[in-house]
Amino acid sequence: METKTFEIRVPFFSGFYCTIWESGVDDATLMDMFELDEEGVSKLEFDFKSYSADIAKGITSEIEGYFQKTFKGVIGLTFKELDSPREYNFRNDVIYANLEVDYDTFWKHFLELIEKHKEFVTEKLIDTWSSRSGFISFLSTDLDTWLSDIENEGELGWLMGVVYCAEMDETTNDIEYRIYEELWCNGYDDLSYYK
Repeated sequence: METKTFEIRVPFFSGFYCTIWESGVDDATLMDMFELDEEGVSKLEFDFKSYSADIAKGITSEIEGYFQKTFKGVIGLTFKELDSPREYNFRNDVIYANLEVDYDTFWKHFLELIEKHKEFVTEKLIDTWSSRSGFISFLSTDLDTWLSDIENEGELGWLMGVVYCAEMDETTNDIEYRIYEELWCNGYDDLSYYK
């Protein structure tokens, strides 16, 4: 068994800025939860660094389970880092993780799934990576190009996300909301990050 590790961008995470992951607790809730007046609430600080790190690790863990159930040969997905832009003008936050696989088993099964969903995967490649007004793509929209250069392409995580969507017959938004609900049901609570 030859194991191989790929650094991937974790799919199904749209970032924190203006998404479901952004903490949106209003002052009235904070006043009620912490039994504070408006002045007390104004002194509260939100520990975004801890919150975002915990959420990113939780998302990675959830997706590890999804990938292990769907793709043969996936050994693990380990959180590496959260990359947040200095300014959110052009992109949002990205989670990077290390994907460890039994290479031969994974690659054979991955190619079988791509073949099974080839039309869907090709359509998503074209829709996502074609240059258009306001977006210049540096990535190919040709599936064969992606598969021949997947280790250098850096988008294995995105491609796995597309194949996972096809296999589960769900959209990326459906999956992201499911992860959000699973994390909140398992005790994640943005209120606990206020001090």
